Amino acid sequence: MTLHEAVHKTSNKLLDDPEFKFLCIVGAENDLESRLVNALRPLGYVYTDLLNKKDQAFLCNTIHPLALKYFKKFGKDYVLLLEATKRLAP
Repeated sequence: MTLHEAVHKTSNKLLDDPEFKFLCIVGAENDLESRLVNALRPLGYVYTDLLNKKDQAFLCNTIHPLALKYFKKFGKDYVLLLEATKRLAP
C-alpha cells in the first residue's frame, strides 16, 4: 500500500467497517494526532468518547484501524495529504 493509495481510500470513504481501535488523546498532547482526528472526523472514521478513570474524565478518540495503520506507517505525510484532500473537496 502506497501513501497515495492510503489517502485515496481514506478520503473517499472506501475503508471497510471492522472494529474501531482506541486512541486516547488527552488535550493537545500530540498536535499531529489531533490533526489526524480532525481530518478523519468528517469522514466518519473517528468518534469521541468520555473515559472515566480514577475520578478523572478524559476525551478519547476511537479511530478506524486502517486509518490508524496508515498513520503509523506514513505519519505526517498521511495527515498532510488528508488535510489537503479535505481542502480540495467541495
